[in-house]
Parts: sequence; C-alpha cells; structure tokens
Amino acid sequence: MDKREAPRISLSTMVSIKFESLEEFSSLCSKNISIKGIFLETEDPLPVGSSVSLEFTVSGDDSPLIKVEGKVTRTVEPNPDEASATPGMGIEFLTLDQESEFIIKSLIE
Repeated sequence: MDKREAPRISLSTMVSIKFESLEEFSSLCSKNISIKGIFLETEDPLPVGSSVSLEFTVSGDDSPLIKVEGKVTRTVEPNPDEASATPGMGIEFLTLDQESEFIIKSLIE
C-alpha cells in the first residue's frame, strides 16, 4: 500500500544537497518528485530526521534554480536480495517558495 499523499512523477536530475554544515555537500541523482518532497538515490542515506538544503533544476539549464530546506523522512538501505528497491532517501520539503511550487506542480499535472 502506498502511503504517499501527493502524486509524484519520475524525475532524474542532479540535486546539490548540503547538510550538517555548509562545508558538507554532495550531488545526488533524484528518482522522483512530488509537491511534498523528493527521493534521492544514494548507497549511503542520511539518518531519518536529518535537516538538508537542496538546490536543483527540473528541466534543463534555462529552468530556474529551486532552493528548498528539507528533512529526511525515510531511507531505503541497499539490499542485494531486493534488487528492485532503489537505495536512497525520501526528503520532505519544509520550505518551498511560490515560484518553485508552481514549477513542480506544472511538471506533475
């Protein structure tokens, strides 16, 4: 049973993620997105509850940069017995400005 409240779409884009301090950052690939959050692929997910800052675009270089604060709400650990489960972490958006919300909604609808 899918517990997600918001419709989501597949989206493969590079996401800059900053955590703990401004000196710790990484670039990860997204798997999907909704108006409520994004799933990032990684073999080494952050702990649930971790605060993060994200920056990404949703369609090409001309697309406005989306900047959002978020929190890790779920993780999928690598599991060789479950090859269909993509390892990574689900991040809930905590702050999403109107322009970013409009861009994401227009993708999903």
